[in-house]
Amino acid sequence: MRHQHPIWRLHGIRDAEPGQERDPLEVARHDERGLGSRTDPAQQVPDAEQLPEGPKDPEEDEREQGWPGAIDGASLGRAHGPRFRCGPPWLLELNLSSRAAITDRAGNPLANTLLGTVYRVDRVAPTITLAKPASGAVYALGATVSAGFACADELIGAGLATCTGTSASGAPIDTASVGPKTFTVVALDRAGNSATKVVAYTVIYAFIGFLGSIDNPPALNAVKAGSSVPLTFSLAGDRGLAILASGSPSYQAISCTTHALIGLSTPAVGSLAYSSSPGRYTWTWLTSTGWAGTCVQLVLGLDDGTTHIADFRLR
Repeated sequence: MRHQHPIWRLHGIRDAEPGQERDPLEVARHDERGLGSRTDPAQQVPDAEQLPEGPKDPEEDEREQGWPGAIDGASLGRAHGPRFRCGPPWLLELNLSSRAAITDRAGNPLANTLLGTVYRVDRVAPTITLAKPASGAVYALGATVSAGFACADELIGAGLATCTGTSASGAPIDTASVGPKTFTVVALDRAGNSATKVVAYTVIYAFIGFLGSIDNPPALNAVKAGSSVPLTFSLAGDRGLAILASGSPSYQAISCTTHALIGLSTPAVGSLAYSSSPGRYTWTWLTSTGWAGTCVQLVLGLDDGTTHIADFRLR
């Protein structure tokens, strides 16, 4: 049974325009372009030129007469005596010990200058370590949070070319507005392999609970039905008046003993104001006299996606 000839990738061989002469050194310029790598014969790794002979098989004669294949889309024609060996999974060493006819996908020939050279093919993407922002992290609006990430290429790969993030490592991430956000890091090695890592985090208001005469759960605040009930809170500064989520606040009947929800939620009636001294918001809730003898849960939803509740007994 005939084996299918392998396809080897050599980063750095690119198509030329039809009829254009190929620069024979293009495939070897790993220092300038970071695409693939070349070892001169005098500096080859041990056994790179004279690879150990394996046991003969029925196709060995054919391989010694000519070996068809491809290098990154380029065509490697039949050449006398090319040898190859695989090291770790990410490394292929290809030794062309005699003339080889190579053309790109446009049919343009490459000069036969690959004699006795060894090419190392790096096909492994760099790695990314992203410590901050952490995936799913929640930060307060305006908090100073420094990005922390690093990229690395494998020990004897082509080498790291770039490692960039939404913010530079050590620089502040975006906490200037509330809501969900993403942070992205992209790593690129000199062989053209890339890796991307994206994490999501959320920025919220620095809400610390209701202030003044309103107690936070599990307390049951006693108020008179039909009265106006002020709910005071702080967001660590003036965030404007467009801070409420759509349909918020709302209220819903609850059990006066277990606080279990009863029935459906209803938009509450009230108004929002901000006082610069002492820097607090007040939402004034208009209750109904018909609620006397019942218990109600008020839900204050903010546009950062958070909700805050207070429970009331109306007398």
